Amino acid sequence: MGGIKAGPDPDPKFTASLRQLLQDIGDSKPSDMLTASYAPRISADFRKQITANLPDVKSFSFLSAEAIGEDHFVLDPTLVKAVHYKLVSGDRTVYYTFRLDKYGKVGFIVVTEE
Repeated sequence: MGGIKAGPDPDPKFTASLRQLLQDIGDSKPSDMLTASYAPRISADFRKQITANLPDVKSFSFLSAEAIGEDHFVLDPTLVKAVHYKLVSGDRTVYYTFRLDKYGKVGFIVVTEE
């Protein structure tokens, strides 16, 4: 994902909501941005990983979005869209893919560190 350049953000308000979602996950706070099936599956280790990525955030940028189709390996058939973001924090770059259901709720998060 490092080759994808940030482009114009089609929905800055939604981007801000996802950034807040990361903060809520790190702080172990509930969020209505998560699907009911995903929220209880977020592990303590994942929360620690999110928290470790948040200090000194310089940017959280929209990269791209795509429909989830038959060519994607996704175990939850209710997830229909993937949105990709780049977070720069201190000297770290972390990529997040949020998999969304048809209501825009997050049903899975993939984290890739550069």
